[in-house]
Amino acid sequence: MKNLNTNTVISNDFSYGYTNEKYSFEIEAQNTTNEPIEYYLQFAATSMERVDFSFDNRIFKSGLEVDVKDRQIKNIFPTVRVKFAPHEKKSIKIDLQTRLPMHGKFTFFDTESYYAQGSKMQSMYMVYYGAVGVMFLYNLFLFLSLRDKNYFYYVMYVFSMFMTVLTFSGDISLILPYAVYYLSYIFFISFFAFLSLFAYNILRIKEIYPKSKILIYLNNVILLLFAINVLTDMSAFKYYNNYLLFESLGLLVLGGIAIYKNVQGAKLYFAAFSIFILSYVITGAVAAGLLPYTFFTKHIFLLGSIIEITLFSILLASKINSLQEENLALQVDESNRLSRMVNEKTKTLSDMVKEREVLLKEIHHRVKNNLQVIHGLLGIQSMKSNNTQAQGMLQNIMGRIRSIAFVHEHLYSKDSVENIDAKEYLEQLIQSIGEGVLDDIDLQSQIESFTIDLDAASNIGIIISEVIFNSLKHAFKDEQKDKTILVSMSKDEKKIVLVVKDNGIGFDGETKETDSLGIKIIHSIISKDKKSHYMYEKDKGTKFTLEYVL
Repeated sequence: MKNLNTNTVISNDFSYGYTNEKYSFEIEAQNTTNEPIEYYLQFAATSMERVDFSFDNRIFKSGLEVDVKDRQIKNIFPTVRVKFAPHEKKSIKIDLQTRLPMHGKFTFFDTESYYAQGSKMQSMYMVYYGAVGVMFLYNLFLFLSLRDKNYFYYVMYVFSMFMTVLTFSGDISLILPYAVYYLSYIFFISFFAFLSLFAYNILRIKEIYPKSKILIYLNNVILLLFAINVLTDMSAFKYYNNYLLFESLGLLVLGGIAIYKNVQGAKLYFAAFSIFILSYVITGAVAAGLLPYTFFTKHIFLLGSIIEITLFSILLASKINSLQEENLALQVDESNRLSRMVNEKTKTLSDMVKEREVLLKEIHHRVKNNLQVIHGLLGIQSMKSNNTQAQGMLQNIMGRIRSIAFVHEHLYSKDSVENIDAKEYLEQLIQSIGEGVLDDIDLQSQIESFTIDLDAASNIGIIISEVIFNSLKHAFKDEQKDKTILVSMSKDEKKIVLVVKDNGIGFDGETKETDSLGIKIIHSIISKDKKSHYMYEKDKGTKFTLEYVL
């Protein structure tokens, strides 16, 4: 018998574990006041499929089979309004049936207490949903930014946890009809699937036991089969719950192994998961009827899960910071390794270049020596010959050999084995040519200072020698005074301009002298490059102009 007055809140609770039987309760209540009063009788459990309240010759149906909007009192907890006349006594019968744990609490609330209690419960769950939602969105953003699978598993685990609490709190019944309500229990199973993947990766179990990945895959296959079976047989949920408890202990053991192996963050994981397992064991004990159904035991899972989610988020943050530090250290090590490799390669290449330069200088030296030997042999042959024409031809050949030998001598004596200072090389060449001409001819040069490569130096040297020799042989009459030959050369970005000018009788390149060997040699050299060209013209003597395209 419950004696009621205007300021009374009376409740009692029970827990019978998993059962598919129908339970009936009868409550007798009496208004002990002289005034009519109104009370709310609430059954504080959301997992009952059928809750029928019978009094005043009426039946008020509630439970999961009845949508919230069709209940007498629009509340996720089965609730009815009971009116008492002064000193009236009533007998209220409640019939319960569910395939889930049979536990709950009957409570009489006066109007003020009913709304106060509802507001308190709503505020508590809103705080929980808000906190979980913030961590979900924050870590989802990090996952989209970093594409790290640890964040993916964490985000899916938090989402599944969110939906699990939404289911067990009864709030999901405001969204899903009874026909598909039990689909939401799949989230409870997926929550453990993503939790196991998260633990496996964050604790680096693969590095400790490479073959352990098979167990993770096997576990997730079993959970998938559970999820499929939930759709057909909800009464077997207690067996799933036992397996999930066994899996939880296994994940806790993984944390202990990771601590033993000095895995970073393992201690924080172990502490977080220990708190969660404690809350899960208490919740499971209530569902099995081993512990009483109280406000604390009913909501301990909320407390354990929010602590675990928060600590796991901290673990992820510290893990990412650690990975960033490791990546930075690896980048520094890699940079140092590459630097050492570059230095070693640079030294090797430098040694190879030096060796190549030595070899090339030796080659240039030997070529120069060989040319000088040939030059000397031709000189001896010229001195022995009594034929003036033959002597002239030998002298021309010796001049050509001398111009080529100068190139190799210059390369041998300088640091560079590929480029030549044009001014220094050509002035030495012109001076050498001048030493063999008559004293009455003034051989001058105006050469800009720039570098040219071996091929260009050799070709231009031969051309200058041929043009000067032609001027020496054909440009001047014996009686002419002030005989001058001027060699000038300049360079822009794309070409070299060479001008050889004398003040002799003049030659325009159109006479039979164009068939001379010297002009044929010049033509042969220039014809190799279609962009380069030369010309003879009369300009107070003979002017030879060459545009040598680089």
